Amino acid sequence: MVLLHELVENEDRRLEKLHKATLQLIIHGKAYKNSSLENTNYQYFKSWAKTQENFAHLSAKELSKLCDKVNEASVVFDSWDTIVNNLIDSRMDQIDARRFSVRQFYMAKNINWCLSYNEMLRKKGKNDDEAPYPEAQCNDILQYIINSGILDDTDNNPQIAAIIGGRLQSDMVRRCNARYRPY
Repeated sequence: MVLLHELVENEDRRLEKLHKATLQLIIHGKAYKNSSLENTNYQYFKSWAKTQENFAHLSAKELSKLCDKVNEASVVFDSWDTIVNNLIDSRMDQIDARRFSVRQFYMAKNINWCLSYNEMLRKKGKNDDEAPYPEAQCNDILQYIINSGILDDTDNNPQIAAIIGGRLQSDMVRRCNARYRPY
């Protein structure tokens, strides 16, 4: 039991350290964007960055990635209240935001993303008898997808199948979220 307690405490310490570092990235990203654009004619970080000698050595792809990171940090900073409200929603029972990257906080400004991510984290039970939906209907839906030919059209590429599945999941969550209001 002592070993288990130590493992839990060590993980908590590491998660707190990670969370603090992520919050610092968000703050620094926002401050860097603001200070870079201050007293310039630029409104967009990427437009400004393209004119800077400090970034001249970066390829277009590298510059774009850097700008995306700075912009995401800035948006997270500006959207912090919305993000916190989404993450403390009682339906988010699987999410530990201490594990989040800046990108995940950026995505968390969308309640539908939070709901989908929360469900993805949920441990799947070994007993399908407890599923809150009819297994036969789920199998029918899978068979419909197979029969539609969409998987064959993509050469049965598992990555594309995951993209299709993600889109279906997102669309279903958005639809249900618009109709289901338990409070």
